[in-house]
Amino acid sequence: GIRDPLWSRGLEMCIRDRYIILYENAGMSTVAIIGAAGGIGRVLVDELSANGSNVIALDLPTSLRAHPLKCTSIPIDILDTESIDLATNIVRSMDLELDGLVNLAGYTKGVRPLVEMDLATFDDTIMGNLRGVFTSTRELLPLMAQHGSIVTVASGLAQSIRPGHGAYAMAKAGIIAMTKTLAIEELSLIHI
Repeated sequence: GIRDPLWSRGLEMCIRDRYIILYENAGMSTVAIIGAAGGIGRVLVDELSANGSNVIALDLPTSLRAHPLKCTSIPIDILDTESIDLATNIVRSMDLELDGLVNLAGYTKGVRPLVEMDLATFDDTIMGNLRGVFTSTRELLPLMAQHGSIVTVASGLAQSIRPGHGAYAMAKAGIIAMTKTLAIEELSLIHI
């Protein structure tokens, strides 16, 4: 379990305040969580499962092996479009609608000033945090139930910049913009 009481309290508030829509239909909902084997993801899987939701965990194969989850687990690498397509096809073959989609995936390759960051690291950070979330959301969106919910977790660094986190902050700010755009474009179909 989580030992840091401040982190736990913050997560509890996040779940209560941000994910409330996912809990409204507990026991009748199917929720896909991208990045489910991470710290927040594991807690969310447990909370949703305990409330009767059918949870589909999507994460890197190594993460799923390191942190086995008590739900349907599907390997996905959001840096790889073929992996996204394969995972989406597996979900599609389950013949169900998603009532919720939670985007938790993301990572950084360390702290480095932008002027010192090589292009490969910059591209990898943008790909893993922005493009991967965009691509996986775009592919899973057709599987969403009418009036389903999408929760996308960004980072405080998207608005409160710190030295050395430039590429990560840019990607997370892009996720916020993507989510706001989807909220406008898909307003009649889903809650974002």
